[in-house]
Amino acid sequence: MTSATQALQGLVPGLQISTSTGELDKTADISIRGTGTIGKGSSVSPLVLIDGMEGDINAINPQDIENISVLKDAAASSIYGSRAPGGVILITTKKGKSGKPSIN
Repeated sequence: MTSATQALQGLVPGLQISTSTGELDKTADISIRGTGTIGKGSSVSPLVLIDGMEGDINAINPQDIENISVLKDAAASSIYGSRAPGGVILITTKKGKSGKPSIN
């Protein structure tokens, strides 16, 4: 797995991941709740929250991810208001453990 987007592929029902080109350095487009748009030129993309802060799913190292949750329906993502019409992806990263390290 080389990106966090690849980790989601095939695991979430209804999640569509597409690329506009076949180039390796291009990022993938994610669609959770369909491809509908409101107005000309607008797009609906999911809100990505990394440890509670808005971020880019393509910028995070997949080895640093502890948990990924996808909120697809309007009721689950309603807490995020107008920022989440396309769904919400919640990412929790790994954290260090407290205490002194022990060497065996």
